Amino acid sequence: MVPSHLTVNLLSATLVFSQLTRSIDSTSPHGLQNYPSLIAQSASIRGFILTDYVARFEEARVKLGEWLGQGKLKRKFHVQEGLKDAPKHLEELFEGKNTGKM
Repeated sequence: MVPSHLTVNLLSATLVFSQLTRSIDSTSPHGLQNYPSLIAQSASIRGFILTDYVARFEEARVKLGEWLGQGKLKRKFHVQEGLKDAPKHLEELFEGKNTGKM
C-alpha cells in the first residue's frame, strides 16, 4: 500500500515488505492505494521477503554494525517491567505504542 500522503518521485521504486499489520488489523484498507501517483511518475512496486536475502545476512550484520558504531543508525529500547502486564504490553506493541525495540 502506498499511503496517500507519500510523494512519489519519477521512476522511483516502492518496496512492500510486511503484511503483519494487515493480518492483525482486519480494519485496515485492502488493496493498492494511491496508485494514480505511481502511474503518473512511472514508478514501480516490488515486494520481497527477508529470506530472499539469506545469503547476504552476514554482509548486512557487518554493515549495520558499522553504521551503528558510527552513529549513522540510532536504536531505541522500550522497556516494560514484570510479566503481570505482559498481555497489555503485547497489545501496545501491535498498536504501535512502543517507542523502540520492546
